[in-house]
Amino acid sequence: MYIGTYAPWENAPKLLRHDEMINPLKVVIDFFEIDDMEGHAKHLKQWRDYAVRLEYYVNERNGPGMLLYVWEEHVRLMEAMFLLWHEHRNIVYRYKPPTAEQLAEERSTWDYFPMNLDDSWLANPYLVIQKFFETYDLAVYRDHLYEWLHMALTRTENRDPDLDAEEVITVYENILELYAAAWIICQRNSDRPHLKRKKVDISVPSGIPKLATSEPLEHLNIAEQVREASEIENKILTPLYPKPSPAGALGLQKLKEAILEGYPAVQLIVYLGCHAEPFTYYLLLLISEEEKTEEGQLCNAIEGHLQRLAHTHIILHKASSAKTSLIKGSRFWNMALSQGHLVYQSNSLQLEQTVTITKEVLVERAHFHWNYWGQQGHELLKGAAFYHEGGNYRQAAFLLHKATETILKAVIQAVLGYRIQMHNISRLLRLTLLFTESMKDVFQLDTPSGVKDFTFLKNAYAQAHYSKSFDPDQATIAALNDKITLLYSKAEAVYQCYLQQLEENL
Repeated sequence: MYIGTYAPWENAPKLLRHDEMINPLKVVIDFFEIDDMEGHAKHLKQWRDYAVRLEYYVNERNGPGMLLYVWEEHVRLMEAMFLLWHEHRNIVYRYKPPTAEQLAEERSTWDYFPMNLDDSWLANPYLVIQKFFETYDLAVYRDHLYEWLHMALTRTENRDPDLDAEEVITVYENILELYAAAWIICQRNSDRPHLKRKKVDISVPSGIPKLATSEPLEHLNIAEQVREASEIENKILTPLYPKPSPAGALGLQKLKEAILEGYPAVQLIVYLGCHAEPFTYYLLLLISEEEKTEEGQLCNAIEGHLQRLAHTHIILHKASSAKTSLIKGSRFWNMALSQGHLVYQSNSLQLEQTVTITKEVLVERAHFHWNYWGQQGHELLKGAAFYHEGGNYRQAAFLLHKATETILKAVIQAVLGYRIQMHNISRLLRLTLLFTESMKDVFQLDTPSGVKDFTFLKNAYAQAHYSKSFDPDQATIAALNDKITLLYSKAEAVYQCYLQQLEENL
């Protein structure tokens, strides 16, 4: 580890983005959305132990990349706390510590309350941060954690360890105290603090058959259980085809200029909506018949080209496809072109006149698409459960991927009326964010285990087909089976909410 003098600028944050440096509290809140205190402490202890052992870090499920992820999140937390400490120093005269009554209420209502801090630190967690950075500067902590990372990933049987035991203990204990301070600051400043609550039981009640039986899924009534338990937070769907905000309109203008500059074959740009986290524009693009690049490849290229400006999700088709669909009375194309926000249309592009689609037709088509695709998803789930119970985890993984794909297509077609042909469940899931958060919430993508399971699911289709060594374990399949069963119930609930909105708004 470096033992020389650190320049002042070396204490600047290195892993935070611009918006996170402006609002470092967001990083702290996200840290505890990824995992709870117990989980973070468990990962830290495991990392510390591997750093001082002779053998190197091995994680059967997540591989060595998991440790890199843990390292990055800890450095980001330190950098965010460093910024919060300096913010606090500028307004310390305005800081009002909580009263004894408030501390007592926090102790009784919070999901977790730190036990490793004394009363003065509980009242003012910024004192913990002050002690933390008085022990070592930010740059020194970064070097310590990088050395931990290096040693934990290195076989050290044939050489003496480089870590000083006293320094390792100091860093480890200081980080645990920093956890506690970060948690308190997070809880007191978050709009949604983690409070004690009864766990919601969304399991199938006794006496009701499990999914693996031949009973229809509607008999399980899981969607109703989920709704009654208020597990679906966004019961009311995001409005379709909203008008952009003034700031959003300025962003659309920049995107239009970048698209037309790089891809002159684009003849139409329609804004369909946006998603907040991360902020993403959803755009419908039509291209000329002369464009020879395959549509999927061109779509990916344009999204990559716009990455420097904003996140985008693009639906791209040839102009002739839109014209044909309009003639056939397509719900999606009529609604998108009549209600979506027009950003650009080439003078050379002439489209058919859109028609008004009645509520009765919207309901009938939503019913048709859900019943067709949703029933397929149900049957695939039953097949996955059958193979899971029989110990054929390879085939179960394949069917779980297909079930996920089909369920996502079902809810997309039911709500948007958009017929989508692809196996990419990441892209399908991203498209659902145009109108609901419910599908994404199932996969817990803000946790390492959730990301790992979803990555496995994404690759299961190809792995089961082409890899002879593909041998999934029972625990992974069981966890995914539960998640995709919940995905179905939430998709059905979203579909029902869409029908309810049609009744109320049309």
